[in-house]
Amino acid sequence: MLNNLSHDLTRGENVNFGERKIETKTLENAAIVEMIDVASNEYRITFRKGSLDDMVEVSFFQKKIKS
Repeated sequence: MLNNLSHDLTRGENVNFGERKIETKTLENAAIVEMIDVASNEYRITFRKGSLDDMVEVSFFQKKIKS
C-alpha cells in the first residue's frame, strides 16, 4: 500500500520498492527489524518495521534528493 501511495505522490518517479527484498535483522534485545533503503531518480525511500514481543513500530520516509 505504501509503495502505491509513494509511486502516486511522485508521479511514478520513485522506484517500485514493493518488489525489493526486505532485509531482516535481529537485534541484541531480540527485536526483529525489517528494512528497505533505496534511492532512484530523485527520491530516497526508507522503510523500517520493528517488532519486539507484542509491540510493533513502523516508519516510512520519502525524500526528494535532487532539486
